[in-house]
Amino acid sequence: MSGLPLKLQLRYTPRKPGVYLMKNVDDEVLYVGKASNLKVRLSSYFSSSPTRDPKIRRMMSDLTSFEYIVTASAAEA
Repeated sequence: MSGLPLKLQLRYTPRKPGVYLMKNVDDEVLYVGKASNLKVRLSSYFSSSPTRDPKIRRMMSDLTSFEYIVTASAAEA
C-alpha cells in the first residue's frame, strides 16, 4: 500500500493499536511512534494547525510514506 498517495493510504489505516514509521523519499525513517488508534494518530499529522511544532512541520515536509505495524494492544506497541 506504500505506493498510494498518503491521504489515500491513510484512509485504509486501521483503527487499531500499533507502531508507525514515517519515511522520506530515500526510505529513511524520520520518526517512529506508537498509538492506541493508528488512524486517529496518523490523521493528526495531516491536519493543519498554526501552532504546530516546527519539528513536526519539517518532518511533514520531508514525509513521502509511512508504514505501520498493528499490535494486540497499546501496551504492546
